[in-house]
Amino acid sequence: MAFESVRGLAYAAKAWCGSEDELKDYVFNELEGFNLVNNRYNPLGNRELDDIARSISRWTWRYFTSPGAEVDRGVCRREGLMPHIASKKTKQAIGGTYGAKKNAQNKLDRIKAVRKKMLERGDEVTVSALAREVHMSRNTVRKHLQTLDDDPNHRPTAECKEHLNRQRPEDRELRKTVSIRKRPLENPCGRTASTLSETNSSARHPMWDSIDKEESDSDDELMDYEYLDPDSQDKISEKLSRMYYDINDAYDSPDRKYHLE
Repeated sequence: MAFESVRGLAYAAKAWCGSEDELKDYVFNELEGFNLVNNRYNPLGNRELDDIARSISRWTWRYFTSPGAEVDRGVCRREGLMPHIASKKTKQAIGGTYGAKKNAQNKLDRIKAVRKKMLERGDEVTVSALAREVHMSRNTVRKHLQTLDDDPNHRPTAECKEHLNRQRPEDRELRKTVSIRKRPLENPCGRTASTLSETNSSARHPMWDSIDKEESDSDDELMDYEYLDPDSQDKISEKLSRMYYDINDAYDSPDRKYHLE
């Protein structure tokens, strides 16, 4: 009775087992359950159960062929999850995760192949152009390109990062310097000195003449304010402050020769 009740389960479980021993263990567990429920008053011994399990598993593994024996049972089989152990919800979750990863990998492989062909043709590789070639959305292409750029095994990206790492730290820094000559001076109205023009082309404020003369007569190269020592910066700041107030006084004077453009 035990033999007839369990052998059908062994036929169904063969496709999910990786070896004859694994199938035997499965059959033995089923026989123990059957023995506990149906033979509680006269149970079979472990030796008898082991002999029955060996007989069923040996014949099933070597000779039984089911119609779907060669069908790939998917990721659940590769994970070793057999129908009597894993619930339907568990198998669906595992299969869904595996399918999503496989689909993403297929898309990435297609994008890489198409981009390689575009580079070989000399075409400009953009997200929009790639999306048209692979028939995917731009968001999908952009996401997979980001994955490709983060891949340390991707040779063009790896070479670029290696080149940047070889540079000296000071070469990678960006500096922004402003020349003293170009530093604007503002008046109380919020307008810079550059917005002031002479009413008469022959009229010339003497202050600007003295500044131009100093710059034209000097053989020293005009240095950036940020590279000067603190004492020189203080002197220049004081001079600029005097110039600032001189401009304001000239602007507020009743007989000023300047007007706003």
